[in-house]
Amino acid sequence: MLENYHVCLLTSCIVPNTTTGPITNFTKKERLNHLKKNINYLLETNIFREIYIVDPFLINKANIEKFKYDLLKNGLQKSSKIKYINFKPNKKIKFEIDKKGKGFSELKMIIESNKEIKKNHQNIIIHKISGRYKILNIRDIVKKSDEVLKGDKLLFLPFSRLLSKCYTVLISYKSDIDENLFNLCLNEIDDRVNSYIEHSFYKKFAKSKFTYRNNNVPKFELSMMGGSKQGRYGKLKQFILKYLYGYI
Repeated sequence: MLENYHVCLLTSCIVPNTTTGPITNFTKKERLNHLKKNINYLLETNIFREIYIVDPFLINKANIEKFKYDLLKNGLQKSSKIKYINFKPNKKIKFEIDKKGKGFSELKMIIESNKEIKKNHQNIIIHKISGRYKILNIRDIVKKSDEVLKGDKLLFLPFSRLLSKCYTVLISYKSDIDENLFNLCLNEIDDRVNSYIEHSFYKKFAKSKFTYRNNNVPKFELSMMGGSKQGRYGKLKQFILKYLYGYI
């Protein structure tokens, strides 16, 4: 039985809000279908008290209702655990997102979502998962995070010293983490110059004493297609990722 209160934050982007950097050419229908499948899977695991969803489309109540309708129409299970977060950046942030790319957008969504989640919960563990990634070993990862994050550690994520970057499909962290750390990462992200969220997290988090390395790198179905034009996650690719981000 888990000792801590765990919630999931799914960062989605059904319609890309930037064209900067490598953007995977999935259709809106495909993205909705992947997100729906992932939410249903996470509900079935029954390990999260709530599942929060944030997406650039969710700028007001009308859009949230449209988003919910589209997911339900595509087969989403109804559940009181599912919560939707309003994300409405100002003109300056919209400009930065358009200019700097999807990594900047995702981290800004994480920062704003943390504020909303902490209005209702304190002293919990948040698991940020990229929306369309169904993680087959999510139970094991959450159980391990329950153990390691009850001490003085604040984050739990895979990283590679060889590549000098983190694996950010899934990051687990305490809700009381200093948000200035995320803002410092945000200032470094710019897809135009190949300065991605994975690099900024490594600089600020992986080298710190408050981060615990997740050797249990996320596992995916073999049919899973990676974002940013990364191709299919076959057996060999997942073995290499496990080695790179779990051990070296």
